[in-house]
Amino acid sequence: MKACEAVFGEPVSVHLTLALDVYMHSPVAFRLTLVSDTPVDMAMLLRDVMMPLPMRPEWGEDLEWPYPGVPAAVVAEFAGHRVAGLPFFTPETITTDHSAVYKNHHRVEVQRVIGANILPARVLRPTDKQAVERAFGAIQSLLLELVGGHIPVEAWPTPCRKRRRPEPRSSSGRRSSTGNKLQRPALRGKPPRESAAPARFPAAPTSSAAAAARGATASAMSL
Repeated sequence: MKACEAVFGEPVSVHLTLALDVYMHSPVAFRLTLVSDTPVDMAMLLRDVMMPLPMRPEWGEDLEWPYPGVPAAVVAEFAGHRVAGLPFFTPETITTDHSAVYKNHHRVEVQRVIGANILPARVLRPTDKQAVERAFGAIQSLLLELVGGHIPVEAWPTPCRKRRRPEPRSSSGRRSSTGNKLQRPALRGKPPRESAAPARFPAAPTSSAAAAARGATASAMSL
């Protein structure tokens, strides 16, 4: 998505990183970073998952979390402030994307500190994190359309694509591995007789010409 930068007022790309609880199918933390996220943003996102969200003065009582079985006063005393209605917990297993942000030594250190298993999703298996993909689709279609100046996905310009020509086939019905060139089918029976290679040197001179050449060479070397 694009956002208006506060210093120069230019549109810049914003990257959304989302943490979603698979049990409740609800987002528990998110991060908005300019251009791209970093390993530090990933670590701060996990910190937001594990820490309670403080209530803001302008928020009403409806946004305060009614913790079942635990009074809100006990939770507020534990956290040191009033807690908003956002769950917080220590994750056991975290499924991530295949971005370079989740493949570095910083991620290994974070995994050791919080005691969780950070595992990448399997390649070409969208079901490993289908809840997150569905949440991104809902944000794109329901939330971002309320932002001023937002361009929906359907209105994005489609680049011109050249129609791909069908690859030619050989006489045996197999496609050629060299693009548009066809492979010549193998010949059966005896291989064709190879023609004699052309002479690379001129023919040997006659006896009189050879003698004259030898004599000229000998005289030239003696000088």
